[in-house]
Amino acid sequence: MMRNETLQQQEALEEAVRKAVCRFELEFMAGSFAERIRVLVAFDMIIVRSQGVLPAAEQQLARTEEGQALVKLLYRTLFTQQRHILLHEVAAVTGMEAIDVLTDFSLSTGEQVMVFLFASHHEN
Repeated sequence: MMRNETLQQQEALEEAVRKAVCRFELEFMAGSFAERIRVLVAFDMIIVRSQGVLPAAEQQLARTEEGQALVKLLYRTLFTQQRHILLHEVAAVTGMEAIDVLTDFSLSTGEQVMVFLFASHHEN
């Protein structure tokens, strides 16, 4: 019974993070919306892999080297300016102290990876 409850809690946490990332993407990342978002909870971090992030216009632009640089700059700038909102939202839904979020985009696959880092209260 305990294992089933733990699994349900983890699934609920993953869904809450997935929804927070979706809202953030829609509101603050130029209205982009990932086709698929997977969430992995691992100790004091959460990894989010968003697939199909780039809309058709950005995909077209990213076909050239110059276009790739522009798309990366756009997403990096948008994310950097608004990341504090996402950190706050994820901290709220997890109940944990989020200390940072790292991200990168792959233009060749149209994916984004985010890694949320949480304060670890365990001694090594």
